[in-house]
Amino acid sequence: MRLVANAGSVLYPVVVFVALPQAPAVYAVALALLLAGLRVCVIRNDAQRKLALVGLLVVGMALAVLLGLDPPLAAKAYPTLVSIAVAGLFAASLMWPPTLIERIARRSTAHLPPAAIIYTRTLTWIWTLFLLLNAAIAAALALWASLALWTLWTGLVSYLLMACLLCGEWIVRRHVLRRSAPEGAI
Repeated sequence: MRLVANAGSVLYPVVVFVALPQAPAVYAVALALLLAGLRVCVIRNDAQRKLALVGLLVVGMALAVLLGLDPPLAAKAYPTLVSIAVAGLFAASLMWPPTLIERIARRSTAHLPPAAIIYTRTLTWIWTLFLLLNAAIAAALALWASLALWTLWTGLVSYLLMACLLCGEWIVRRHVLRRSAPEGAI
């Protein structure tokens, strides 16, 4: 189910690109809500599931309002809303630590030194800002650009940039670990 939710979210812009000119936007909005619902269903942690359910309700209400105002815009709003929701999770973890990235890091390393906690906090800021910028660009394209350009950004370019950010972070982390490790440890 997780694979379906992830693949569906990645392919969503392409589905909208193909379907929107031929089918009512309500179908794309229904697909977006289905994908968001699947994402909530695959969360194992009860507290995280409750938080995700609140996010789903907010996304659902926003899509419903947009559907009444501008159906094609509602169909294109899902990637923007997902970026905002995930940025919100990252930002909330900055306000109520540990950060999401620190929690992920603790899965493989139970004891993190203070420098690592600072690093994960900085990285959480970077991801929060990246996701907000991504949401702003996706929203601007949804409002003022062609469907093809919106699809290119939300279905390809933003994922390539995320991959670059992940790879860049991995390189920086390796460098930081080498610099901070005791002689001969790495």
